[in-house]
Formats: sequence, C-alpha cells, structure tokens
Amino acid sequence: MSCAQILEIIALFLLGNLLRRFSYRRIMLFGLAANVLRFGLLSVGTGVPLTLLAFSCHGVAFALFFTSIFIYLDTCSTKESRAGVQLLCGSLTFGLASVLGGLTAGVMMDYVGDALPQYWIFPATLATVSFLLALGFLRDPSRLARELQLHSSSGEELERSYS
Repeated sequence: MSCAQILEIIALFLLGNLLRRFSYRRIMLFGLAANVLRFGLLSVGTGVPLTLLAFSCHGVAFALFFTSIFIYLDTCSTKESRAGVQLLCGSLTFGLASVLGGLTAGVMMDYVGDALPQYWIFPATLATVSFLLALGFLRDPSRLARELQLHSSSGEELERSYS
C-alpha cells in the first residue's frame, strides 16, 4: 500500500495545477479510469507486479476522483447548502457504499472461493459502469452555470450561489 500512498500524495500535490489546466470532469474521469484499470489489473492476475500497479492506480484514483468530487460539490452548491451537500456525499460514499461493498464482498468471496482474479471481475464491471455513467452525465460546473443562466430569468441568484 505504500506505493499507493506515495502516488496519492504526488497526485494530491499536483491536483491544484491539474484543476487549473483541465476541467473537473476530466480530472474525475481520469480518476475513475484509474479505478477501472485498478480492478481490471486485479481481475487479470495476482502477481506482485500487477498488484503493485493496481495499488498505484488506487492512490491516483482516490486522490483525483474523491478529492476533486468534494471540490466540485463545493463549487456547485450554495453557501447555505454546502455543508449538507458535503455531508450527504461523504455519508453515501464512505458510509452506505462501504457497507454495501463489504456485504457484497463477503457474498462474492463465498461464490468464487480461492479464485481471486474472478473476485475482481465484479468490482471491475461496477467501476466500468460508473465510468461510463460519469462520461455520459457528468458536466463541468462552469458549463452547468452557463446553461442555468440561459434558462434562468434572473441570473443574480445564480451568480450569488457560485461566488
């Protein structure tokens, strides 16, 4: 896990510059793609090089996706709703999703037994579906703000929420 932590620290260090250069959407998609690669590598085999590479992908995925999603939510929410939005996202991601993941992992281990690569096919599939959903539906907040301004009769309230 040390290789994942080192790459996570590097990715967090670079995140500010990456967000200035690329959109939130691209950074989050890159993090999700690293997650797909991580589970894909683990579903191929369990050798030391593949496992180290998969752990490295975990560090990049966690830093780029989870950190940027909280920054993204901070950008998209009003000052009044910001704490609630952050709490809801954290509760769903690190609460409900962790519980469901733990329950599913137990069932999957019972199903595949010692065949560890087969175990990782399910998370790889879920990560791929998540990536494709984000690719299709996730929008950048600046683009979203422009679209909302076009449909809004009064842009003052919208501008206040993004400042």
